[in-house]
Amino acid sequence: MFSLCIPTMDRFDNFLSKYLVEYLENEYISEIVITDENGNDVEKIKATFPDNEKLILIKNQTRLGPFLNKITACSSAKNEWIVLMDSDNFADKEYFVTAKNYLEQVIENQTNIILAPSKAKPNFDYSHLSGFIYKNGEFKQNNVKESNIKNHYNSPSTTLMNTGNYVINRNLIYNLNLSLEKDNIYKSSACDVIYFNTLLFEQLDLNMHVVPNLEYNHVVHDGSIYIQTANKFKDFIDLVHNRYYNLSKYLFKDNNNNNIYMLISLHDLVTKYNIQFKGILHVGAHECEELNDYEKYIGRNKILWIEAMPHKVEQCKEKYPNLLIENAIVSDVEEVVKFKISNNGQSSSILDFGLHSQYHPHIHYVTGFDGTTSLLKNILPKYEIEFNFLNFDIQGAELKALKGMEEYLNKVDYLYTEVNSDYVYNGCALIGELDEYLCKFGLHRVETNWTDFKWGDAFYIRK
Repeated sequence: MFSLCIPTMDRFDNFLSKYLVEYLENEYISEIVITDENGNDVEKIKATFPDNEKLILIKNQTRLGPFLNKITACSSAKNEWIVLMDSDNFADKEYFVTAKNYLEQVIENQTNIILAPSKAKPNFDYSHLSGFIYKNGEFKQNNVKESNIKNHYNSPSTTLMNTGNYVINRNLIYNLNLSLEKDNIYKSSACDVIYFNTLLFEQLDLNMHVVPNLEYNHVVHDGSIYIQTANKFKDFIDLVHNRYYNLSKYLFKDNNNNNIYMLISLHDLVTKYNIQFKGILHVGAHECEELNDYEKYIGRNKILWIEAMPHKVEQCKEKYPNLLIENAIVSDVEEVVKFKISNNGQSSSILDFGLHSQYHPHIHYVTGFDGTTSLLKNILPKYEIEFNFLNFDIQGAELKALKGMEEYLNKVDYLYTEVNSDYVYNGCALIGELDEYLCKFGLHRVETNWTDFKWGDAFYIRK
């Protein structure tokens, strides 16, 4: 049996007055939880369907917005499996039968599950994705498969991710941590579903199954909150979509089910090449996402981080006590440059976007600052560390930074770096140029993992 959860506001007259008649007769629905932003729909439902024990009617104390209204509805459900349906859309009995059969035949005691529709009739057709399972580690493969089979009438998976109207396990609602998202939630009205899904992928290892023949009626109308608010919070929508796209980088999991931010597993490299760490130099710290992986092999006092953005440096210092980190824009010459900061942060660079703008049009530079570049050969002597493992991730400027090391490269045994097969950033070094330069110092590429966007990660060792 399902709990049907319906967040609403002023949708009774045009939608719920008709839908509730069928929902109340549906034997697969044991309860209908309706959370109302202003109470108007609740009062009309009470008057039209008085004393119906199937109905749980809640008037929100304050207007929550679409994201939190959905959370509130689902949090009030008693059943393990919830059908979360927008008040302007409708799922007939066959929807529930299809979902029930899929849960019984495919899902075995898993709680990190969403069953997504394969059609949102009449406008959105995801049937080409039927049978796909979206989860960390599978995004890249799914995107490749989708590009090979998508027809002109099919809707893309990114639209599916912001469609919702799906079956969700109650435990995902209970275990989601929103403490760090309070400043974002109010801006999410036009992207609340893909935002919610992204949080579930990031935090709870969501497995989203696109279920064959799971179909419902999706109404597009002028009263749509998406239509009303999409322009107002465009920048946040861009950020959320980029956050979703970045899930394609999470190709590996550690033993604690945490995301690993390297396209080539550090643990696999250590095992395969018997890496002996003496010191790590990581250029392009961002938020020191790799620290937990590094500390499995070497102490924090043997890791030096370099980061160009001052606010990121301060964040890292606050988050990680005793961190060794330098605020520097590194290159091959000392000069004043414009460091450009992107709306997602991670794409920030001293270089202008090249193909990056084509592959990720939602990402753009929003600000920047002038700064004088530094040479790594002038930074490293301050630390009594033998840096034999390097990790460079500075958005197309990796070769410039490496040239600023000069003789220090002769002491390096291992280099992990982002690489490009085409001009993702204008003027970035291509992988052949890196190979040629590093060969002079006895470093040779032994591993490469490409994304679909002309960039990837490579690993070099001393031979």
